[in-house]
Amino acid sequence: MMSSLPPPLREVLDILAIAYPVGIGADEYYPVLLALYGDMSDENLAKVVATFIQGEDVVVSNDIARAISMRTSLRSATERATNRLLDAGWKPDEDDQS
Repeated sequence: MMSSLPPPLREVLDILAIAYPVGIGADEYYPVLLALYGDMSDENLAKVVATFIQGEDVVVSNDIARAISMRTSLRSATERATNRLLDAGWKPDEDDQS
């Protein structure tokens, strides 16, 4: 996947491509945002996901806010997304995890 993202963000983009080789399904979209949210700034998360889904940063930014509001109801799905990303090689910054 070609992109003009800086190397650290390209790494996350590559992990998304491994974890979701046919794309992120509608039911997985918000959980993926939540899984990555604690490890990335809103701006960087929006850039990476927008690039991956061929969408717009501003739309993904709004979706991040919506995902946060649904965090409790998406807890199980977010855990599944997190595990899928971990299996694909994602290594979250554990210093940010509490």
